[in-house]
Amino acid sequence: MTTDKKPLPAAGFAWALLAVTIWASWFAATAHGVRGSLEVVDVTLIRVVVPTILLAPLLWRARTDIRRLSWLQLAGLGMYGLPFVFCLSTGLTLAPISHAVVLVPGLMPVFMGVLGALLLAEQLTARRLLGFALMLGSAALIAAEAGVFSGTFTRQALGHLFFLAAGVAWSLFTLTTRRAGLDPFVATGLVGLLSTVLLLPVYIALDLGRLDTAPALEVAFQILVQGLLAGLVATYAYARAIRMLGGSYAAALAALVPATATLIGWATLGERPTPLEAVAMLVVAVGVFLASGVQLRAPGARRSARTHSDRPAA
Repeated sequence: MTTDKKPLPAAGFAWALLAVTIWASWFAATAHGVRGSLEVVDVTLIRVVVPTILLAPLLWRARTDIRRLSWLQLAGLGMYGLPFVFCLSTGLTLAPISHAVVLVPGLMPVFMGVLGALLLAEQLTARRLLGFALMLGSAALIAAEAGVFSGTFTRQALGHLFFLAAGVAWSLFTLTTRRAGLDPFVATGLVGLLSTVLLLPVYIALDLGRLDTAPALEVAFQILVQGLLAGLVATYAYARAIRMLGGSYAAALAALVPATATLIGWATLGERPTPLEAVAMLVVAVGVFLASGVQLRAPGARRSARTHSDRPAA
């Protein structure tokens, strides 16, 4: 018996696009902060403290589950806090947003695939490997744009190293979250708590940063973007998108982040992408889409026997 394949809900795409827009805007907001009146450590502190405060009640209710986590799992979760934000923010003081979005969200699936294969014995399909090759190709274009292959070590090349470190940190967090089975909000709050415990005493003791002298409007803006939008709203929106669309479709829409973030950076910070950077945006978007595993169907193929084809892959 054949049945119509249910169309994907429009609300799912709306939630995914909301998450993509927030993530893309986050790059521009972070660059604006660390290149202006705030230090990297200020932006990092805001990014980890605000979710910690807002999600403290949830962390308390989940304390039993949190106690079951090993020290290694806690370290993996903590990668998305202080290490990720500090490395990415530092990189944005050295290189443009167009480079960051190719080397961080653009290469994160590659890091995930490699770490998953090495640590979890996950299988890599030919389609994913092709996607990875395109992502690495886009990274090579960005490296060429920064003069990496000219034999000189530039400021942008140093920024690239920070971006790569941020991508690895993000990948370790994602793999740990998947294995730990934590609620996304519990994981977000725990990331903030771990980083706050490490950073806040040092920030106060050594009188780091410029939060006390920075314009109140800038601090409020960073609290809104770093703590509320990127820390909470995007997490909720992406979780809703996964629930409505499935993980593959939600991940495929992440291919929009590099181009969207670059356009926002151009509009707000005047960072106009070069032709080579524009090509890298296109290549990395195709690579992320392929690696997501989404299968495009012709309109006539929407009716099919669901007995075998719609079973989720193991």
